[in-house]
Amino acid sequence: MIETPLKRYRSVSQLFLLLGVVIAGLTSLILYCRGATVEAYAQILFIPIIVGAIYYGKKGGLIAALGAGLVYVLLLMFLVESQLAQVITLTISLRILFFCFMGIVGGLLFEKFKEQVMDIEEKVLVDAGTGLYTARYFITVIQQEIDRAKRYESGFSVVTFKFNLADLKMPKKAEKKLAKDLGEMFKQQTRIVDEIACLSAGDFGVILPEIKKDGAQIFLDRVKEKLIEIVKKKEKGFSEKDLDVELLTFWDNLAGIEEMTSQYAEKIGVSYIKRPKEL
Repeated sequence: MIETPLKRYRSVSQLFLLLGVVIAGLTSLILYCRGATVEAYAQILFIPIIVGAIYYGKKGGLIAALGAGLVYVLLLMFLVESQLAQVITLTISLRILFFCFMGIVGGLLFEKFKEQVMDIEEKVLVDAGTGLYTARYFITVIQQEIDRAKRYESGFSVVTFKFNLADLKMPKKAEKKLAKDLGEMFKQQTRIVDEIACLSAGDFGVILPEIKKDGAQIFLDRVKEKLIEIVKKKEKGFSEKDLDVELLTFWDNLAGIEEMTSQYAEKIGVSYIKRPKEL
């Protein structure tokens, strides 16, 4: 699995959510055991507020807080005796204000946190395991190559090699060694002007500027043979049928290249990829 700041942000978000659920659940259980039924339910209402703040920012946190406040009012109406109206009014006001505070402030904090992580993510260009470029840089360069090809009436080819690393069932240490070996192989088999990337675990892409289909096919066949040879050293059962390859050229299939670019952009969770000069 390729580690990136965005993936770490998602892991941290999940950890915060789990922590919030555990704290709210335990607090609710303690209050319920003490007979404070309404307050026990109120603690559970913090969970949707946490979810809204973490995943949808201040707007999500505020909407979840207002929803939690409405549920809290309904709980008081059904569970508390009417002669406590004055106390109830004060309790409702304070609780809803606290819900809104948690939703808005929590949402703002996570929005800012995500902005910082996304800024770092845009600057992460090299995959540590293989020493190759990342998917973000790869599709950035494809956009740049498309611009250049249209401007100067030239072109390029894109070749991808993909296999399911999980099917090999290797120990983590062997996976790391395989990633490093494949990274070295790709570097040895390409020119200085070519761009190579590890798009995800077991998924590699190469941009070949000025290389048309025949030349790209020769490259594909040569690298495919080398890749199978390296993987078979780790997993003897690996064969050509376990490897998916694709060859696209600017001259023949620009739409296919753009579609591939969109798919990888979607996988890394971005709608706009900055060009290198913008990073």
